[in-house]
Amino acid sequence: MEMVTELLIADRNPHIRDYLKRELTSEGYVIYLAKTSRELLETIACINTLDLLILDPDLPDQNDPDILMKIRSIAPDIHVVIHSFRPEFHQPEQKSGQVDFVEKRGNSIDQLKQTIFRIVHTAHIQE
Repeated sequence: MEMVTELLIADRNPHIRDYLKRELTSEGYVIYLAKTSRELLETIACINTLDLLILDPDLPDQNDPDILMKIRSIAPDIHVVIHSFRPEFHQPEQKSGQVDFVEKRGNSIDQLKQTIFRIVHTAHIQE
C-alpha cells in the first residue's frame, strides 16, 4: 500500500502558497494551506495526520517570537521546514521534533523538494 504524505504550507503570500501547492502536488503530496498563524494552529490541531509543515514564520498575525513552541504544544513530533528570506529563523531545534531551513530565493523549490523527500523518506524507513 502506497503511503500518502500530507504537508501543510503556511505562508502569507498567496502566490507562494499556490506555487508551492502546485509544485508539491505534482510530486504526489497532499497539500493543505494556511495564510495566518491562527489558520496554521487550527489546521495542525484538526488534521492529526500531517507529516510535515513548511513554514514562513512571517505570517500576518504572528507576533509571538516562538511560534515553534505553539506548534510543538499541538504536534510535538511534526517535522518543520522553515522556508524564509530571514536566516535568523534558522536556529537549532529544542528538545523535541526536528527543524530544517530552506532559504527563499528564486530557485529554492528544488532545494525544498529535496529536503522534503529526504525527511519523508527517512521517516518512512524508520516506521
